[in-house]
Amino acid sequence: MKKKVIVTASDFGLTKPVNEGIKWIIHNPNNILTELSLVVNAPGSEHAAEMAKTLNVNVGTCFNLTRFKPISDQVATLTKENGEFYKPDLGKWDFSFIEKFKEEEIKRELEAQYKWFLEKVNKKPTSIRFRKNENGDPKILKPVAEIAKREDIAMATPVWIWRENFSAHNFAKEKGVKLTDHVIITSPGWAHENHSIAVDITKTDKLVETINQNNGISEVVIIAGFLDKELLEITKTLNWQRLIPIEVIKNGELSSRLKDEFELISFSDL
Repeated sequence: MKKKVIVTASDFGLTKPVNEGIKWIIHNPNNILTELSLVVNAPGSEHAAEMAKTLNVNVGTCFNLTRFKPISDQVATLTKENGEFYKPDLGKWDFSFIEKFKEEEIKRELEAQYKWFLEKVNKKPTSIRFRKNENGDPKILKPVAEIAKREDIAMATPVWIWRENFSAHNFAKEKGVKLTDHVIITSPGWAHENHSIAVDITKTDKLVETINQNNGISEVVIIAGFLDKELLEITKTLNWQRLIPIEVIKNGELSSRLKDEFELISFSDL
């Protein structure tokens, strides 16, 4: 029996060119995407929500408490004076600002982001994840697990300090939430000894080997998209690199290997 693999495009909704790059992959004969993860409060979110209505692929929600502005009002502890969320220092994995968050405000914002998805996409998301894995913190994990269980929506494997967060995974599973067993981030440049979940997307043999070594269902996360000035302003570390997965998929080798050696599924199949 073939191992089951979910292939997710991350950051759907970040900017319009990112959305268009993901759309290009979906319409390519070598497409391997089975899931999109829609960031609900980014510059390209409205554009992505409209696009999601016509694309023949499942769309999940990407909760976001670490960038841009909140959807809801009265969440002062979650934001800086300029009204935007606090940004973590991922180099140090510093999410200490979460200590300031009031639990009722976390719940209010998560419910508002979930409602936004329902209203804009006109259907339930097929999965739940967080853009910067802030759900590794118990204050955020608990309310999102409640939403996932209540709405019967699967969650992506939680991550903390660039490793799979087994305690968060077990907590959600004990609450009756469906989850993937492993996650593999395929952004070029991230694959080094401190990022145990990362595999360079250009290294097809290594990616296939990693999937085969994992027990259960793996999710392969692809960070792709076209480039524009707005994206350069949003992120300094993942801009032009988003073009690489597009070229890899266009080449066809990775797509052929994954389609031949694994069963590609979506979160809705969990």
